[in-house]
Amino acid sequence: ALSWAIGGFITAIVFMIILAQNDNSAEYWQLFALNFIVGLIQAWFLMDLIKMGLQFRTIWKDSHPPEGEEKEEDIKTRKSFKWKCAKCSFFVCCFPVWLLWQCCCNNKKKKDPYDWEQDDFGVTYKEYTAWKTG
Repeated sequence: ALSWAIGGFITAIVFMIILAQNDNSAEYWQLFALNFIVGLIQAWFLMDLIKMGLQFRTIWKDSHPPEGEEKEEDIKTRKSFKWKCAKCSFFVCCFPVWLLWQCCCNNKKKKDPYDWEQDDFGVTYKEYTAWKTG
């Protein structure tokens, strides 16, 4: 979906540049800009529908597991060498990216939402509430 969105955007930009070379096209550009915005909204809605369909399919398959030959084929596929190579290559490619993200980009520390950091000043909560109420 992302590649189609990027391709569509690049195509629209190229189309705008080609038509911008012509004169007397002000009305056309107003209509084109409106059409472009409506198209983006429709694409977003379509992506949401596809995502909902995939989630439904996943839940349906989990609640209705395959039986008989389908189940045996699924087990054979998961035990096959190609499946294991694909799974291993996925981890080899994605794990370093995840590790880099955790080390460099994820600086948020999980804090207690009820901690007001009074202990940094050597004040307990009871002392703080007593001071606050006067």
